[in-house]
Amino acid sequence: MSKQTVVIVGGGVIGLLTAFNLASEQVNVVLLDRSGVGQESSWAGGGIVSPLYPWRYSPAVTALAHWSQDFYPHLAERLFTQTGIDPEVHKTGLYWLDLDDEQAALEWAARENRPLSSVDISAVNDAVPALGEGYSRAIHMADVANVRNPRLVKSLKAALLAMPNVDIREQCNVSGFVREGSRVSGVSTPSGDFTGDRVILTAGAWSGDLLKTLGLNLPVEPVKGQMIL
Repeated sequence: MSKQTVVIVGGGVIGLLTAFNLASEQVNVVLLDRSGVGQESSWAGGGIVSPLYPWRYSPAVTALAHWSQDFYPHLAERLFTQTGIDPEVHKTGLYWLDLDDEQAALEWAARENRPLSSVDISAVNDAVPALGEGYSRAIHMADVANVRNPRLVKSLKAALLAMPNVDIREQCNVSGFVREGSRVSGVSTPSGDFTGDRVILTAGAWSGDLLKTLGLNLPVEPVKGQMIL
């Protein structure tokens, strides 16, 4: 029985992790990215291994977040062993200040058994001297971890390049999909068509535009964020 081939569109952290897990199970993977893998928002994000406001999401997202928080330290150790590049997963904790729904957050934490608690604002000022004045209340979750995004995507790319069943194509812009009847069997690019048994779309803010070519509406659009270093 021949191996399956999966075409992945988008080489951000989701595409890279999808490729890594499939390739680890001996699936042939073709990973395509319009620029370079591990760039765009996957390079610039904060790397917080948690939704920013976890109590505002559905139970399914909560379950996924809990699983991810346990998974990432093991992933980092595995990638470091394979590539020598440490993604640097560290528990740093997270503060929220002057929330309108603070009580809902605390009730969620009690229900989900998460280490979220009220803290005196003076303790926050001691921990973050640059914060300044103007805040009166704070809550803190001690076990929130951060991963160094640039190192994570660099280690994932290195691991994939070492796998013989992975083909990474950068500067390869996908313009549409190849269809066989009602089935999507591949994608179209300036370099030609890439076909496989499955096509996985992980193109982030560009996913919506690509899905429109199939007559599907997915309201995804980019959001500007800022990091203070």
